[in-house]
This record gives sequence, structure tokens and C-alpha cells, in this order.
Amino acid sequence: MISKITKSDDLYDYHRPSRPENFIGREKIKQEFWDFLNNVKTSETDLRIICFSGRTGLGKSSLIVKLEEDCSTKLEYKDRFYIYATDVTSVNEKTAFQFLNKIIIEAFQEAINKKFISLSNHKIYIESVEPPFLESRSIREALDFLKFNNKVLVIFFDQFETILSKPSLDHLFLLFEKIVYEVDGLKSDNLVLGFSWRTDMITSISHKAYHTWHNLTKFRKDVEVSEFHQEEVKNLITCFSQENSFNKSKRNIQSLLKSCPKYPWLIRKICSAFYSDILDKSEVIENNYKKPITEDDIKKLFDKDLESLSVEEIECLKYIAKNSPVNMTNLCEKYKSNIIENLADKKLIIRNGSNYKPYWDIFTDYVNHEKLPELTINYVPTQTIENFISKFRQMKNNKTRQEIRTILDISENSLKGFLSDFTTLFPCEYNRNSKKLIISNDKILKFNDDEIANCLSEQFKSHIIYQKIQRNPSKLITEAQITEFLGEEYSVSNTSIKDYRSRLLSWLFFTGLIEKRSNWLFFISDGNGKQKGKTEDCIFRLKTDKTPIQDLPLLKLLKNYPPS
Repeated sequence: MISKITKSDDLYDYHRPSRPENFIGREKIKQEFWDFLNNVKTSETDLRIICFSGRTGLGKSSLIVKLEEDCSTKLEYKDRFYIYATDVTSVNEKTAFQFLNKIIIEAFQEAINKKFISLSNHKIYIESVEPPFLESRSIREALDFLKFNNKVLVIFFDQFETILSKPSLDHLFLLFEKIVYEVDGLKSDNLVLGFSWRTDMITSISHKAYHTWHNLTKFRKDVEVSEFHQEEVKNLITCFSQENSFNKSKRNIQSLLKSCPKYPWLIRKICSAFYSDILDKSEVIENNYKKPITEDDIKKLFDKDLESLSVEEIECLKYIAKNSPVNMTNLCEKYKSNIIENLADKKLIIRNGSNYKPYWDIFTDYVNHEKLPELTINYVPTQTIENFISKFRQMKNNKTRQEIRTILDISENSLKGFLSDFTTLFPCEYNRNSKKLIISNDKILKFNDDEIANCLSEQFKSHIIYQKIQRNPSKLITEAQITEFLGEEYSVSNTSIKDYRSRLLSWLFFTGLIEKRSNWLFFISDGNGKQKGKTEDCIFRLKTDKTPIQDLPLLKLLKNYPPS
């Protein structure tokens, strides 16, 4: 049994890919996809393979569902492109040798039945379960129709990494390898194969697929699906706020936006958890004392999924997670049907074709290894590190908001910014009864500058901008590159981007993660920068009296210079 990608029931159903009507963002990737298909259509590219890759939880399946929907509903696409998308986790190990054959037949036949390929009474058949698949006369006629009528058929294989996870599917991978070469060889035809897979699944270097898939790079167009941008997060949260009472305060949205990692799946799950009181709304709604979403919060969400299960249900769930996807017949031989039905009713397992799997890869990792997703920070402090530390030195524990303002002797706006930075970066909570801010470990108030720098360094290593900086192939990075990274992540004006840059750089200098070498050139020092713990050396001001081109001797000198 072949399964197409199943969609969620509504906005709050985070167990499956998003419905097209609830899909948010990815405009750049969508346009890149349509541009690629247009280039295929007009013979401006020889490539016939496109791949979406990225970590789990970033919405690759939801993206494919959205593209498939747009093909059938939007006038600019519906008569030009047709997408048939299948979920590879539906493959049956016993009949895996027929899987690819059946999908090709079904994709072409569906396109014919829905009149995208107008061939009356045309039946698609393939004589063999082994390649070549596309030499069948019935398929050749369909391909000729596509070319003559300037149309493109796309066959998408979602969650392709499933094939790499089971030795019993090695033969199927070889068939996929052959169909890739076969389709690539038909460069004049309008058939495209699409693949999506998670990049955070470890494939052994000894696995044939490891080398084969890398060798196929020249035959395909790779599209990386990354975390949401700030505006996409905001739009998704706004969708939830418009649905129910969560829109009582715009502050809820801003607080969640500030602290939530930018995984679409995780945002949907967290929003749903707020509505069902799994997470405490008061931490968001009251007094701006919202701490960042932490691994403990994510663990709480997963533990909530598991806490109502019986011993037998947990055992069954662990078996499915370890062996996912699991054939329904094999599962029923091992566990009672009511156990399986209970897990399915609670949406902890999802049926695809004749197989069961946990509702999401992230949940699978947690059930198997208690592994939690890596969280990133996208928060930009409201002030420079120098201004923050001067207030930090006067901070007292167990004080109300007004008491803190009096101690610091600052305006309400300054207090709001300071508390936003403090509660985001240091463990603390707001006591609703006493209305006081409780610092979890008040010893931090006595830390010297080096100790504060070490404490902050661990957090800023997870900052989305620092992660971009770390991916730079050189140990040197320029002010212009960092400005570009900020522009990619934050949808604000150029003036605001420059302000973000000045503030964030001061914190990165202070933590020692990058070292200032000139007004525009920085060294990626990973925690040992010369400005570490020295607030007076962490001010960043880009001087315009000397341009980077005048500093080329310095750039040459520092190119391979080690940290000192």
C-alpha cells in the first residue's frame, strides 16, 4: 500500500504536516522551486532532480503538501505543473522491490485520470520491477505528451531517509539510484524527481548510500530548508492568536516570539500546549518576566505525551520508535489491537499505508534516546553589554518591578529593556503571589566579569547569528558579512539592523566568541577573544574614515593568523 503525505486536521494538530491553508512563509524556497520547474519547462536547465534537505521539524513535508496544493489550485501553475507526492515511510519491507515501480505507475496514472495528461483511455504499465522504468511504451507516450504540451510532472519522495535506516531496504536504495540516473539521462523530457530528507540523521560512512548520494550532487538541485525567519515565526504565532483567547494580549505573542526557537513544528506544539495549559500562560502574560523556551520546557511537553500511557502502551511505543516504520501485521502479532488503537487515538503513532511510526522524528528521538532538539537563540539584547553590566552590578534578588526600578534609578523604558535582557539570559521566575522576581541562583550577582562572560558564552554559542558566523569557511569574518546575516534573519529597517549589529557584537566580544581585530574585521575565537570580560573594550563603532579596501594588508596578514 502506497501512502501520500497525510495532512493535519486543523491548526492545532502538530502531529502531522500542516494543512495548506495553515502554511506560513517559505516564500523564497517556493519561488526557487517554481523557477526551477519553469527552467525545466523551457529547457533552460539539464537538471531533473530537486532535493529539499534540512533538520527534522523544519516543515519539509508541509512545504511539499503546500506546493502540491498550489499546483492544483493556482491558475499560474495548475495547467503547467503536476506534483505527485508520496511518503516513503509507507514502504512495506516485504514488497519493497515493487515500491518504486508502483509509485511511477500511480503518479503517471493519476496525472492522466485528472486530465493533466490528456490521453484518453490510456493505461500506464511497466513490464518489470527492475530498471529501466521509463522505456515502457505507455510511459513514453505520456512523456511525449508532456514535452509537446510544455507541461512538467514532478514525483516527490518525502522522508527519503527512511530507506537509509533499514538494511532490509538497501535493494530499494539501489533502485532509486538507477532511476535517478535514468531520469537524468532523459534531459529532454519534462519529468522531475523530488526528494526530501533530514540531514540530522547519522548515516555511517561505510554505508553505500553515504558515498552514492554525495556523488549524485552534480545531477540535482539542492534546496536547504532552514529555521524560520523572524517574520515567519511572527506570522505563525499570529495565526494562533487569531483563533482564540490567546489574542487577549499582544504581549503573549511578543514574549513567545522573543524566546521560542524557530522550528515550525515546535512553535505549533508550544502554541497548542499554551491553549491546553500544559505550559503556564502566566509566565508569558504577566509582567514581561518570560524566560526563554528551554530544553526542560520541551521535555515537559514530551513527558505530557507519555504520562497517561500504560506500561504496555509505553512498551509498544518504544518498539515502534526503535523499528520505525513498523508493518501493521507484524505489530499486531506482537501487541494487542487495543494497545495500538489507543496510541493511534492519542495521535502518538501515525499510520502510513500499512505501517506505523511515531508522530514525528523529534518525538522518535526522544522516545529512543531521550534526545531533545538543539535549540537556538534569536534574541538580540536591548542594550550594549556595557550598559547592561552597569545595571547588573546594582541588581538585587527577590524584588518587585518597582523596587528594581528604584534601585537602578532608571526610566520605565530602560527598566523594561533591562528586565527583558536579564530574564531572557539568566534563570529566574516571577512569583505571582509576592510579585517579585526570583533569581534561581543569586550567586551570579556576585560573579566577576570573566565569570559572567563564561556564563553568557554558553548561551550565545546557540545564537542563530553566531552559528552563521561559525559556518564561515575562514576564521576571519567582516562587519559586512555579519550585517548581511542580520538582514537575513530580522525583517527590520537598515537603521535597526545597524543598531542590532552594534548591540549584538558588544555581547559577542564580551563572551570571547569573536575577537575585534580592526573596525571591520573580526576573528572567530570560540570563547577566547581578547575582549572577553572587558566591557570597556567591547564597544563597536564602524568608522567611515577607513574603508576595508585600505586595510587589505591587514587582511592578508591575518588570513591564517592563529588566536593569541
